[in-house]
Amino acid sequence: MVYLTWLVILLIPYWLGPIIVWLTQKAGARPVFEPFTPGRHLVPEDVAASSRQTCDGLTTEGFRVVAELFQTGQMRHVSTRIALLEHPETAELALAVAMFTAARPARLVASYAELPTKFRDGRTVSVHNSPLLGSFTPPSRVVVRLPIVRDPARLVRVTRAYLDRYYRGVERVPFEHRDDPARFLGDAMVRELTEQVEAGRWRRDDRAAVFRPKFTSAWVMTWQALPPLSMLRRRRLRRRASAILEELNMAGPDPRPIAHPRTRMSLGWVAAVAIIVFFVTQLDSRVRRTSWTLPSDFAAPAAFPDAVRALEQLAGGKATPLVGIDSVGDSVTTGGFAVNVPPARAERLVAAAEPRFLEKGFYLFRSEQHFGIAGLRTLERDHPFVLTGMGFDWVEGRFRSAIGDADALARRFYAFCPDIVEQGTETVAALARELSESQRLYCWWD
Repeated sequence: MVYLTWLVILLIPYWLGPIIVWLTQKAGARPVFEPFTPGRHLVPEDVAASSRQTCDGLTTEGFRVVAELFQTGQMRHVSTRIALLEHPETAELALAVAMFTAARPARLVASYAELPTKFRDGRTVSVHNSPLLGSFTPPSRVVVRLPIVRDPARLVRVTRAYLDRYYRGVERVPFEHRDDPARFLGDAMVRELTEQVEAGRWRRDDRAAVFRPKFTSAWVMTWQALPPLSMLRRRRLRRRASAILEELNMAGPDPRPIAHPRTRMSLGWVAAVAIIVFFVTQLDSRVRRTSWTLPSDFAAPAAFPDAVRALEQLAGGKATPLVGIDSVGDSVTTGGFAVNVPPARAERLVAAAEPRFLEKGFYLFRSEQHFGIAGLRTLERDHPFVLTGMGFDWVEGRFRSAIGDADALARRFYAFCPDIVEQGTETVAALARELSESQRLYCWWD
């Protein structure tokens, strides 16, 4: 039961995650970009630094910033800063994108450069170095992902080489972004989401003016973002990127790579998860302690092997020979058996099942982390007792009825357990008085 509980907890992202994504994930149907204002729009310092370095790298290849925009609320908890850049001579377009979320439960970051190209025949090619795997690919354009290229200037040169190799002679046309860059980006986002609706992956909720993933798409999106699929996808993506660079004869290290901002976990969320796991574990332990009951029709078999099998069924485990330790520390196999049982069920199992086994002459007791069953009939015939505990060098119990001859019993105990006198009561007479008063036995061997 405890293993099943932990398995359910560990797999929460895989079964609960898709449901949460399906219920909460949405993208606005009317995205709005506004001019970026440093004092008004807060951006983490490392994200802002990465965005500046991306713009600086693109300007070394002749690009100039034509618009700096900011958007928040398009997707829940996600903010986006975009710098739109244009090459004045070639009319090439570039975007420096920085996406980030608040630490709920983690601050996710994607800082990258993207270079789109539009052709007269309607085709569009987009080359970018985003480290994110992405949940979907727009069917209307070719997307070339090169996350291993972290130098924006090098990404520009790779893009030019890629277009020259695979689209040489194809007429290019400029994007219509100059008059209203904010509207240009908003229309592009709506166009991509509409394509997902047409592909059957998302749906448009006109009443709420949002796009939402369908149920099956939520599962695919979530599982693709989790191990092991995310690891396999990332490895395949990097292999494809390396292959493209090899084909273009541009493999090698980046001259001026830009470090990607780190994802940060929220300590509050980590603490919350730890508390939830603790309470679930405690609840499971409490349930296991109180839920087990002895079947009303249970009867211990008269034969010892059958009694061992009956104990296995009650405890839900496999019996193994009970091993003890002798006076010199060597392991000694006894005539009893032990069954591993969760400690939370120990007292309840022993209290309920012990009388049934005792009726047939078998003792059921707890020995450290095990329950053992053994035939100790000789002493029990003369002085009936019940074992309540046992270790490798001690045993304790209580007599079921008043002791008739305490002196004789004390001499008997002294014969096979002299330590209780020599290291305990000091005299056999004192032992007899203790047995008579307590009606309990306790022996140990050093």
